[in-house]
Amino acid sequence: MIDDISFSGATFIGDFRNVEDLHVGSSFPLRIEQSGRSLYEGRGTLVRIEDRLDGQRLAFSFNDGAVDLVRMQQRNTIASVRSRIANLRESDNTEVPAAYRALCADAVAFLNQMKAELDEAAAFATPAEEKLILEDCALQMRERWAAILRRGNAFYRDLSTDRSVITAAKIYTERTITPILVAEDTWRRAYEKPLGYPGDYLAMDAIYANETRGRTLFEKFLHQLVQHTGRGLVSRMRKIEAILAEGQRASTISEPFRAMSIGCGPAREIVNRLNIANVGTQQVFTLIDQDEDALALATSRCRSAIARAARGDDVIGYNSSFMDVLRKRTMFFQLPLQNLVYSVGVFDYLSEKLSRSLVRRLAKLLKPGGRLVVANLNASEHGMMWQTAALLDWELYYRDSAEMLAMADGLDDIEPSVETDALGMVEFLILRKTA
Repeated sequence: MIDDISFSGATFIGDFRNVEDLHVGSSFPLRIEQSGRSLYEGRGTLVRIEDRLDGQRLAFSFNDGAVDLVRMQQRNTIASVRSRIANLRESDNTEVPAAYRALCADAVAFLNQMKAELDEAAAFATPAEEKLILEDCALQMRERWAAILRRGNAFYRDLSTDRSVITAAKIYTERTITPILVAEDTWRRAYEKPLGYPGDYLAMDAIYANETRGRTLFEKFLHQLVQHTGRGLVSRMRKIEAILAEGQRASTISEPFRAMSIGCGPAREIVNRLNIANVGTQQVFTLIDQDEDALALATSRCRSAIARAARGDDVIGYNSSFMDVLRKRTMFFQLPLQNLVYSVGVFDYLSEKLSRSLVRRLAKLLKPGGRLVVANLNASEHGMMWQTAALLDWELYYRDSAEMLAMADGLDDIEPSVETDALGMVEFLILRKTA
């Protein structure tokens, strides 16, 4: 078995004890295969032998000089694809309920029907005609696509404890619906997760922007679906923006209104506040995010808005994770106490235990009268559960109002409440520090 390969050589692991004349300096014919198909043929010189419990590890240098690793990788891919096609069997979907397969079939039929119509019109439609067509698409999206989303959410909500069925359904969804959606950039980014985590700041920023995007008319329609799917995220942002405005209005002129965002992402709500707040108390925002590029984008936009307004507002950024907040003696506990601490994209990923711990730590950052606001997606029928989990391989914790309140159990000097966003898709735990 091949263990490692480079431009100049390769290592193999196996039981080679019966090979004659196996000693360092010997030259041997080498053949590297994938599924019985040759990727490399030549000769190599044995340069190292390592004995292992399960056999030996042999290191060879290539006698013919450096190999083309890029071409070898391409041949490996082709060989793998050919092998999978040759051994393709009818999928066993017996664990996927018939009703769910029907849901996926309806979704695929709708998307393919829209693609056929839009591709036909795209060849000659003017920009003005494209706009009218996309308005027609938006109506279909709000009716037919929304109905598909409700069915998917109901399925996931009803069977959320049956992991084997959910897993089978997820695999089935990714083979049927997802390949159509990822033709559009934001869907693809959310699914492929190029930064290594779901819901990265660029995907969120694309949803918040509320713009027409796409190279083709069909891609523009798919981006409309992104906006419809993520409308709860926009509603969540607007809710926080309103809470920021309320907090500033309630603050005294004698000291700044201080707000801290945990997992700030692009921090659109803060940028919006800085762009429109030209009167009132000075604002000081502290941004925390584990992604250095997300933090750089957010702080840059905030500073540009601060410079334009010239009100004396300020922004401070810390490249840290929520786990840093949980640790004692971090710089966060050396900062001035805050009027508002909030998180809109972290708790959806945290278990109950971690959520409770983080709430307790964040509550310590509040000044008397200050508020901690935690946002979390819920499992409502028109929410995001099916889209994230099944379509995008994006696992989250969905919580109702009782589960949100449970995060604050046992906290002293705290007045808890829960509010829901205007669309009924996001729960907000609001903890007011009374003393």
